[in-house]
Amino acid sequence: MAMSRADPYRDETVRRVAARAPLGFAIFLGCLALSAIFDVLRFPERLRWMTLFGCLFVTMVAVSWSLIRLRPERSVGIVVCFVNLLGVGITAYHVIVRAPVAMCVWQLTALLATSSVVLPWGSRNQALACLGTLVAYPLYLISGASDPLTWGAGGAYLLVVLSLSMFAASLLERSVRSDLTLTAALSDREARLRSYFDLALVGTAVVSPDGIFREINDELCHMFGYTRAELAGLSWPMLVDRDMQSAAAALLLRAHAGAGTPERLETRCVRKDGSAIDAIISARGLPGPHGSVNNVMLLMQDVTERRRVEAEREENLRRVEAARQDAVAASRAKDAFLATVSHELRTPLTPILAWSGLLRQGRVTATQTEAALAAVERNAKAQAQLIDDLLDVSRIVSGKWRLSMCPTDLASVVRAALEAMEPAFHANGVSLDVRLPDAPVSLRGDPDRLQQVVANLLSNGVKFTPRGGRVEVVLERVEGFARLIVRDTGEGISPEFLPHVFEPFRQADNSNTREHRGVGLGLAIARALVERHGGAVRAESDGPGRGAVFTVELPLVSDAALATSGDQWAARAAPRASLHGLNVLVVDDDSDSNTVVRALLASFGAEVRTALSAREALDIAIGWQPDVLVSDIAMPGEDGYALLRKLRARGGALGRVPAIALTALGGPADRVRSGAAGYQMHVTKPFDADELAAAVERAAARSVRPTA
Repeated sequence: MAMSRADPYRDETVRRVAARAPLGFAIFLGCLALSAIFDVLRFPERLRWMTLFGCLFVTMVAVSWSLIRLRPERSVGIVVCFVNLLGVGITAYHVIVRAPVAMCVWQLTALLATSSVVLPWGSRNQALACLGTLVAYPLYLISGASDPLTWGAGGAYLLVVLSLSMFAASLLERSVRSDLTLTAALSDREARLRSYFDLALVGTAVVSPDGIFREINDELCHMFGYTRAELAGLSWPMLVDRDMQSAAAALLLRAHAGAGTPERLETRCVRKDGSAIDAIISARGLPGPHGSVNNVMLLMQDVTERRRVEAEREENLRRVEAARQDAVAASRAKDAFLATVSHELRTPLTPILAWSGLLRQGRVTATQTEAALAAVERNAKAQAQLIDDLLDVSRIVSGKWRLSMCPTDLASVVRAALEAMEPAFHANGVSLDVRLPDAPVSLRGDPDRLQQVVANLLSNGVKFTPRGGRVEVVLERVEGFARLIVRDTGEGISPEFLPHVFEPFRQADNSNTREHRGVGLGLAIARALVERHGGAVRAESDGPGRGAVFTVELPLVSDAALATSGDQWAARAAPRASLHGLNVLVVDDDSDSNTVVRALLASFGAEVRTALSAREALDIAIGWQPDVLVSDIAMPGEDGYALLRKLRARGGALGRVPAIALTALGGPADRVRSGAAGYQMHVTKPFDADELAAAVERAAARSVRPTA
């Protein structure tokens, strides 16, 4: 390859030798045929040798031609070898048949002259091709087929022919080289000029005065989606948008009028596929041979992408501004939410503190006592529910919400939620229309959380439905999904707020004059729970005053998978726990908590002792064997984990005492940690009395294996 780059003549020589080799072979075979006819007619005794050498020469031609076709890059070497072998063969034939030297020299002269004219391979290759002839010619003298004088005269003639053939080959080589050099120079110049034109980064064209394209570069073809042949017959103004064609024609006229300052135009052009592009076009006249402008050069720059980027930048700026405004609105909504939460926390706290003070001071009558206790319990539950909702939202944000998934009958879940919400419907004067299927609606889910979803939707319906209104609850199977529809005839939802109805911290009315209490977390929690169950929830409303429809869709499972879920609902209807005969040790650093837990468990029949620290609890346990330990986790000094480790280390019955964690730490990680520490059950504050009593009863029924 390096030689080819250094000497372009070499490649051309190989190409021409390969192309002209068939002609040389044809001439040789023709001469061979004439010689054979002449020798056979004149010298019949040479027939055998002529046949032998003729077959040999024909075989050489066939082999050489086959090699050239297989390896054309080796054509020169193959033909040089072929000519050398011919020289040797011709000389050998004439020596064997005792032909005169003149006859041999005549045929060798024809061979060398033909090769120097037919094959343009230069004097060097011609000299190499003559080596076979020079080496074989002394055979005449060695074999005695000729006298020295005749041999010498023939040899001198042969040398002259050889020199002339080399000279002729040299002349032909020079002619070819000159032709190649001139052609290469012109091609290089044309290629450079064409490359300047084609490699331009903008579309470039030379057009006639009437706008017809004469020369077009590749960038222009790419820009408009045409081929060169297609553009060659078009007029340039036809590529411009119809509304701008008159301006494009005027630009062409101004450019043709002089070759001075380029004319510029910003316009829209039309591609072959009909799409539009933005372009900046410059035009300048090109002087002809006599100085007059006879062509116009056009430079077209596609600025569509730049305009798009500018538009995107403007759009991004608009979006950033919109996002900033949304952030400001979200911040205001959060501030309003915090204000609402503060209000909602203080609202139930007021009657709790007020009634508690009156009860402690003995300033209420016997009839007022029951109402006071009911108000305290009701507001405490409302405050606990609000705290639970806030914790649920925190779990949604942190992604640490765990579900106890099991086969569940959604119809039973809906019935349980309806029973829990029935007093609220009666109190608000809202009728309830329920349509549930008789057959179980089986799915895999957390029954408690699904009941929370239904309760939140029912609570939303009863809250926003005026007295005398109606809430409709429908549960049905639809193509592998359970569909729960809660439809009310209440206030409805405005189109502006409908997309945000499931967002936390968002309420349609955050003003001080709003009619309904609450912080607006129920629907956000419901959506998060439904999505964790693999379902979807949506809200629909025709506008204010036209009610709202909430639709929940959850994937179903086979009815056979529901068999294991019956125990859960049976447990809900289990009889009230009985703790008679059980010794329960309650440990909490808060004396009020100890007092209320002691009273609660004692009301179920248990004997209860309390301790304010882990050290005090250990002393009590050593002297008084408890059947169940109920301990807080977070305590000063030694926590509940340290207390349980010390009890387990005691061994014996004390080391096997069942333990319940009664704590305000209710996250999934807290439950896992308490279980790993050895607590059999985990009850979160605030707790339900029946729930705690049932937990103590179940814990007492369990046995703890002694540690190694």
